[in-house]
Amino acid sequence: MNSLFSISYSVLWLLVGLLTFTSIQLLQKVKSLDTQRQQQFNELPLSDQGVTAGELFPDLPTDHTGLKHWNRISSAGTIVVITSFMCAACKLVYPKINPFLQKHPELNFLILTEGDEDYVQTIQSEFNLKVPVSIITEEIRSALTIKVFPFGYLISPEGKVIAKGAISTENALDVLLKKRPKNQPKSNRPKENLAV
Repeated sequence: MNSLFSISYSVLWLLVGLLTFTSIQLLQKVKSLDTQRQQQFNELPLSDQGVTAGELFPDLPTDHTGLKHWNRISSAGTIVVITSFMCAACKLVYPKINPFLQKHPELNFLILTEGDEDYVQTIQSEFNLKVPVSIITEEIRSALTIKVFPFGYLISPEGKVIAKGAISTENALDVLLKKRPKNQPKSNRPKENLAV
């Protein structure tokens, strides 16, 4: 009886040791996944496409419809989002723009889209967009060298690309904005000036 008790006691401690080891391994795996997830939320997918970070963003013709009232100068930066009428993910981004600008009224914001004037008017009215929307010309599209929509750029006051990438997730605009240098001002424009 004494040997049976010793065997069961040894097996019990073996199980406790095995469970402890497994728990430690599982916690390390969860921590590793959490770190990967954090890194994923700090980088936008496809940020290797488009105009290289640090280079000047291509000039946009201000006589083009939708750009007449667009002011490129902002001490806080500018976000340019490129969309397409054939893009289902783009329709998920449009509703996020006005709330985002409510939180960040200091930013300039511009949407460049593939489509025609009817499409521009449709998305402006359907989503009540308070930002300039312009049709992207083939010349500008080829200068931007992107193949994925929606795609976003954060541009410095000097016109240089700070960050870029696909913006198809809910927090993508915030991730794009996180790349803004810390010394840029947070606000230089009142919230009521969002309407174009």
